[in-house]
Amino acid sequence: MVLKVERKGIEKKFFELSQKVVAEQGLSLYDMEYYPGSSEWRIYIFDQKTDTAVIEDCVSVDKALSPYIEEADWMPENLVLQVSSPGIDRFLKTKEHFERVVGLNVRLVLAKRLHEDELPGIPKSLKGEKKVVAKLESLDDDGLSLIYREQFAFFVSYNEVKKANLEPDV
Repeated sequence: MVLKVERKGIEKKFFELSQKVVAEQGLSLYDMEYYPGSSEWRIYIFDQKTDTAVIEDCVSVDKALSPYIEEADWMPENLVLQVSSPGIDRFLKTKEHFERVVGLNVRLVLAKRLHEDELPGIPKSLKGEKKVVAKLESLDDDGLSLIYREQFAFFVSYNEVKKANLEPDV
């Protein structure tokens, strides 16, 4: 898992513009994705106070970006803009994303299965698993410290994580 995204060219322009416009609306940019093949530009926003975004927030960011889309000569033709909240089961891609959810449950898809030889004392229910739901206790530059079912503490390095999401409380 790459925790630092290197944005270049038009993607960097989109990101910088997204940050500026979203901040002008009193919101924060959670993430941005640009798909050049389909000219799709996705912006995920949230309100720092509520940790989410409502439809009115998304509409205000969309409207604020419209003049740039219409006037900037570097914008691709037929650009499709989507503005949304990162959602209740938001993806976790950056160190900042993980820092925001310390103390909460996360769902990880790992590159390899968990084994007792690497994790002595691992519960039977975790042995051989590639998909794990555990509480994120802390993180550092190397990876994540997790607790499984309040009983088993273990560490996973970032390069072992293929995908991560917040696991909503149900």
